[in-house]
Amino acid sequence: MELNDDLSEFYGILLGDGCISKYKNDGRIRYAIRIDGNSMTDYYYYKHLQSLIKNILDKEVKIKYRNYNQS
Repeated sequence: MELNDDLSEFYGILLGDGCISKYKNDGRIRYAIRIDGNSMTDYYYYKHLQSLIKNILDKEVKIKYRNYNQS
């Protein structure tokens, strides 16, 4: 993998707001990349990250939302 602007941006966001996980599910080893942010203010950036990841890893990724209702 060649270091370029896309990979550098992805690596930076991963270091700042992300993590890489390895876990066991149904007897299989699974890997996950997670990047957290604010769904209201960061939506367009995360859409940009979807295409960035597609370009770098050739993987389709989903944006998942969590509902943190705080009273």
